[in-house]
Amino acid sequence: MPKPFVRKPPYSRNRTKNTTTVVGGWINGKQTNNSTGVVTTLQNSARSATIVNQDSMSDVVQPGYQQLISMGQVVSHPMSQVKSTYSCADTGCKVEHNNGTTKAEWDDSANIMYFYFGMPSVSTLSIDVENLVRYSNTEALSGARSSNFQGMVALAESGKTLRMLMNPLRSVSSLLGYVIDQRKQRRNLKIDQMLNGAVRINGRVFTKTTGRGRHRGPGREVKTKYPNIVVPIGDAISGTVLMNNLGLRPLMMDIDFIMNQVSQLHTKSERQTSRGGESDSRSATSSATLTYGSGRFTIETTWRTEVSVRSFVSYFDKFDVLLDHGASIYDVPSTAWELIPFSFVLDYFVNVGQVLESYRALATQKFYNGGHTIRIDNSVSRRFTGGVGVAPWTMSRIPVGGDDLHVITKARSIQFPEAGLAFKPLSGAFRPTVVQNLLGLTVQQLIHLKGGNTGKTNFY
Repeated sequence: MPKPFVRKPPYSRNRTKNTTTVVGGWINGKQTNNSTGVVTTLQNSARSATIVNQDSMSDVVQPGYQQLISMGQVVSHPMSQVKSTYSCADTGCKVEHNNGTTKAEWDDSANIMYFYFGMPSVSTLSIDVENLVRYSNTEALSGARSSNFQGMVALAESGKTLRMLMNPLRSVSSLLGYVIDQRKQRRNLKIDQMLNGAVRINGRVFTKTTGRGRHRGPGREVKTKYPNIVVPIGDAISGTVLMNNLGLRPLMMDIDFIMNQVSQLHTKSERQTSRGGESDSRSATSSATLTYGSGRFTIETTWRTEVSVRSFVSYFDKFDVLLDHGASIYDVPSTAWELIPFSFVLDYFVNVGQVLESYRALATQKFYNGGHTIRIDNSVSRRFTGGVGVAPWTMSRIPVGGDDLHVITKARSIQFPEAGLAFKPLSGAFRPTVVQNLLGLTVQQLIHLKGGNTGKTNFY
């Protein structure tokens, strides 16, 4: 009879794989008597420092992990990790002073950035990490659904989609009309108004025939709607871009869902996972002048920070025809938001739509696990950009080079994500498609901007 499986409690574990970096140099000081040539050694010694590069991890060990997984249990624990790397490489400097009687020289061979000014410090550069966590968590929750098909939205916007697909034809027709009018203008009739109400058309006089000032003649004066071809071309290009990004692509995704993906729903594992992620980065550079001993040094410091957040939620697959097709009562709030004009533009920068989708998921799905991981990559780089001696000393060798410090921290938190409003960092908001859509919408608004009601419905 097999022994029953006894679950042992998890325990914490700390691991360290620290390495060292040796920073070395040589300092040489001497004094020369100008009259006798006798050289006196003031100092001639090596110097070094040992820098500890940290590499440590704290996590939790779960005994019998494979057995627990095979039994269908969920095993997930927090983790934290810190890793740092420091390096220094510069040419050192040399200062001299001659008072007529003696000449003094001090030569620092290398790595004076560390020996003079110590270790640099990293900075997070004011990145809102909590905002990234909210954005990533909300994205993971909003994706907890069997399909991305929004049946109510597709049905309500069918008319708009049709107008989008037809708009490039209208824009091209307008462009062709402009070209035709330009050709007609080359043989246009010359019409002049006369004082008695008559008109002269190509030198022939025609009398006024109605009280409205109309005339009867061999033709009419051809006038173009726009003074140049820029507006028709802009209308055609922007309309085509918007049609492709906001009309054709969503339509093709809906068709693909109906034709291919419907039959594949609920055919995978009962346990599903939805993931989200967001990142932001910053950089800053400053220059400072620092004095050490007989030298004054100009140092340029550059800080770089990149923060990335990854979130996940695990849930059980649920069969529901209305939920699968985005046509349930829980889809009403997100559908109403999608139908608001230009709501998608706000979604480029604030996650309003994802928040509504998250509430839908929380109301309809059964979750059993969740968490997020934060990775912060910090680096600072210092470089010598100049150096002079402090009077009466002169610097005969200016230092070149500098040092670098790279620190990576990583932390995994096992707690169920919470949905919340968050903004998308500007470093990632202006994706190529977003820029195309914003430019296209701006061009369309400028083209159709008029003082009164045009009586036409914008196709977007």
